[in-house]
Amino acid sequence: MPSNPNVEVWLQVPADCDMSYQVTNADDIEFTLDGFSLVVEGASLRRFVTMSEGALTELAQAQAEYAEAARA
Repeated sequence: MPSNPNVEVWLQVPADCDMSYQVTNADDIEFTLDGFSLVVEGASLRRFVTMSEGALTELAQAQAEYAEAARA
């Protein structure tokens, strides 16, 4: 059974947010977003990146449709 996250949060990351990361051990990466830290295991990060690629594709399609509708 998959483990649940330890904490639930709502985090909105604006385009100009300061971002950094560091590898903290053999399998964890700590992301810092304007002072907020997020630690992610390597396998989870790989899954998140794969999911994000799909999300970015959908976002690009939505933006193109919006732009096309605005021109009409």
